[in-house]
Amino acid sequence: MHPIPPLILLSIGALFFYFLIAVNSPTHPIPKVLLTARVHFPELKQKFADRVVGFALVDEGKYAHVGWMANKDEKGAESALLQHYIVPIEPNTTTLEAVPIEERELDGTITHIAFNRLRKPAPCLGMVNRRVVGEELSYHVDMTSIDPSLSPDHPDRLSTWSYTLPGSLHVSRASMSASGNLIASRRYDQSLFRIYKAPQCGNGIPCVAPAGIAGPDLSSSLERHLLAVELFKTEDGPMSIFSVTYAEAEDYYRVSMCIHSLIDGEWVQDELWKRPYIHYQRNVYSPVVGHDVLEAENVDQLSWLTTPVVASSSTAKTLAWIFLGRIFTLDYVNATVSGKTHGYILDDTTTVTDLNSADLRLKGANLNDDGTVLAVVNESDDIITFERPLTASVPDTDSEPWFWDDFFAISHEVGFFFDGSLESTPMTREHDDVASYRRPAWHLKNVWLNEVDAMAGGQVVVAFNLINGTDLVAGNISKSISPGSYILILYSNNVLNLLDLQHTYEGSHVKRFFKARWPMLSAMAGVVAMFVGNELRGGLSQYHAVFVTGLGFWILCCVMMTVDP
Repeated sequence: MHPIPPLILLSIGALFFYFLIAVNSPTHPIPKVLLTARVHFPELKQKFADRVVGFALVDEGKYAHVGWMANKDEKGAESALLQHYIVPIEPNTTTLEAVPIEERELDGTITHIAFNRLRKPAPCLGMVNRRVVGEELSYHVDMTSIDPSLSPDHPDRLSTWSYTLPGSLHVSRASMSASGNLIASRRYDQSLFRIYKAPQCGNGIPCVAPAGIAGPDLSSSLERHLLAVELFKTEDGPMSIFSVTYAEAEDYYRVSMCIHSLIDGEWVQDELWKRPYIHYQRNVYSPVVGHDVLEAENVDQLSWLTTPVVASSSTAKTLAWIFLGRIFTLDYVNATVSGKTHGYILDDTTTVTDLNSADLRLKGANLNDDGTVLAVVNESDDIITFERPLTASVPDTDSEPWFWDDFFAISHEVGFFFDGSLESTPMTREHDDVASYRRPAWHLKNVWLNEVDAMAGGQVVVAFNLINGTDLVAGNISKSISPGSYILILYSNNVLNLLDLQHTYEGSHVKRFFKARWPMLSAMAGVVAMFVGNELRGGLSQYHAVFVTGLGFWILCCVMMTVDP
């Protein structure tokens, strides 16, 4: 027997294993995991439950409220089923049993969903649905308020009411404030948006909303409307709406970001950011066809124009979003400092250099209470966290804050596609003293990689929640809780994770990789063992060869799992 060939094959196999582990080793800090458990939702219509419409901590962090929306039938075009559960947050367990608290059927097609997890004292769920009866089309808003002060089995824990929107024009964009105001953009409307104040409806009694407040005329903006969000206002300040519009030309786009303030019955527009030319394609010579062809470039940079994801702090004094590879932040500093009646300043000077553009294709975002931690989930279902220091706040005598959270449009409402490439230039500010009140730049804090999660690897993030340590006081978990930010994640296979953003994972990434990819690694080890065993058969029996090969790989795996590359 010649020992050289088996040793060469064994060394090649070991080097290939090491290469795979090194390539898949995280390049950024990973947050510490406090809880990983699989949740059982009894009586859940799992076949059609494809969307979580509500996800928040309740009862002082002892439970997580989860609302599932399931289609009543396979087509799902006529009605939907809303199922509410509470999940106990318990440490030192791998399984959790959810408790069903309500099941309700909604008529019509759900077009928009909003869940305000930060509303005090009770989180609120809003759903816009479209109903077609004969030749008549109408839009209805269904509201569900969660009272965390009542026990889970209390009949009044969930209060519901609904109202009908006036008119029948198609609602293409919508957002909702904690006060209940619905800001809707309607197709073929002459106004950029309309604001509908929620009527005082009794519990379970439908009613009709009054006529909406017409927004600015379409002539004051670009051709298409992307989003509209109601901003924080002082007790005597004007109502302000942040909006983004865009226009499409032959080979470029124009984007405008504005704040519209309603002052003395008139809309006053303040354009914060404008790019007249955003090129999304270029002419490139093709040797195959022998002439120039159009080539799209840096499609990922403009993904926000396809799926606008905006996060808000609990007081709505900070909005944040990622666009063109930069973090845009809209901070409230007050009218005196900003020189504007709305009191906001826009900062787009933070460029994300630690991640590639594909990692910034987002589908969700959260901000913490003071706007210093931004958590986003991308299309690869990785959780990326950014952080910025908290500087001295501007003296403020504003009234009690109200709360706003993200509004997500259903994907089929977005029917256009963008791609392009550009460098963004910050706008010139009107006052020199504004810079002294601007927050420091964002920096990457940590990244939770979906592919290395043993229980949820390869699964879709259906809901996640950025929470404060003071809100998480349940059971024995509170013993390991410190002030700061935590993330609660629910995956499509019903796995629930709780991440600690203050501490970094200190275990072996090799062990994590082996647990997540053991089927693939076992198959590869078997193939290598067959080749090595075949070489050893010249001097050993077949069984001895298999035993020696297996023993060698077992020793190799033990060594590799104790050392991080």
